[in-house]
Amino acid sequence: MTVLLFAVLLQVVLAGAARPGQQAPPPEPPQYEIVTQEGAPLRIVSVQTKWAVPDRTGIEIYATVENVGAKPISSYATRNVGGDEGEGGKHCLLISAHSPGKALRPGDSEGRSTWTGVGAGTPAVMRRAVDWVEFTDGATWGEDTCKSAEALAAWRAGAREARRLLREVFASGGADAVLETLKQHGPKVSPPDGHSDAWKAGFLRGVEGYADRVRRADQEWGYTEIEYALRRPIDALDEKSP
Repeated sequence: MTVLLFAVLLQVVLAGAARPGQQAPPPEPPQYEIVTQEGAPLRIVSVQTKWAVPDRTGIEIYATVENVGAKPISSYATRNVGGDEGEGGKHCLLISAHSPGKALRPGDSEGRSTWTGVGAGTPAVMRRAVDWVEFTDGATWGEDTCKSAEALAAWRAGAREARRLLREVFASGGADAVLETLKQHGPKVSPPDGHSDAWKAGFLRGVEGYADRVRRADQEWGYTEIEYALRRPIDALDEKSP
């Protein structure tokens, strides 16, 4: 009986082993440890990773955060920290609520994903921390090594300018004129002088991002939604912005 049981177990083990020519299971993607940050208004709850491409040169990072402070959060950034930043460097992930009602309220949590490349020098375990937090009253917390405040200022300036121009188009020609402008890849806006190249790039992303938002409003609800889309705040801080 003992010999028979051993033979059965051996067959099971051999059946689960890789056969000649058969690929072995892929190695696990790099994992994350969460850095504890005393007094931070935002807490990283978990960070999950999975391979994003078949050749395992990139991973998807899904980070879940929780507002553990007393004020609603309009924007926040997380990043890699320490000497284990890997091929993606700090790899900052900036998240900004697109309307006041989407701000992260105290006690609420949410998860967002991003992608980063990995290579031979990427550690098996990396660390993730909150870098910067912006509240709906305009106050901020954190080192902001990712320069999120500057990036958001540029994006908001571009979005506000795009909204201003599209409102002018609507006032003179209605929803059809706005749609025609968007079909022509407009509005055409140049970044103002006196800013860095990074700021100008963020400004243009804000212009295009706002234009895409109006396009989606038309696609999802029809041309009658254009007027309402142009009245809405560009993000959670728009009511505080000039």
